Amino acid sequence: MNLRLESLRLRSLLREFRLAGLIALTFASSALAGHEAPLRARAAAFGEALQLVNILKDSAADAAEGRRFVPARVDRAPVFELARRDLERAAEYVRELQAAGAQRGTVAFTALPLLLATETLARVEQAGPGAKVSRERVQELVAALDSRLASGARVV
Repeated sequence: MNLRLESLRLRSLLREFRLAGLIALTFASSALAGHEAPLRARAAAFGEALQLVNILKDSAADAAEGRRFVPARVDRAPVFELARRDLERAAEYVRELQAAGAQRGTVAFTALPLLLATETLARVEQAGPGAKVSRERVQELVAALDSRLASGARVV
């Protein structure tokens, strides 16, 4: 397998998800005039974080189908670290939305994928590719998010 080609594929894929983060920024910015700069600074990392978690989670199934977004010879530890850093930037994004007075639905719309991605990354690090968050845990996360939103507490 060509390491350079695989690296280019990963970069291309991550660019697409950075774009998704910027689209989310556009969605949020329309209601949050004056907070665009801090949101913009974190938007691309948000999209990248979600994609990196999916790449790591699905890496075994993808490899079985002939796709490798992280080449087999590449140490995954730095990829996990990048995903963790990006998830923290995504958390900053959600906190900025909440502090700016974004509508509850907007905060929930961004916080839930972040919470799920954070849990998924932990499961994949613990149990390996293919590990998933249980339905029960998803329900707990949703309930806790709803409770924090209802009380006005910080959601992430």
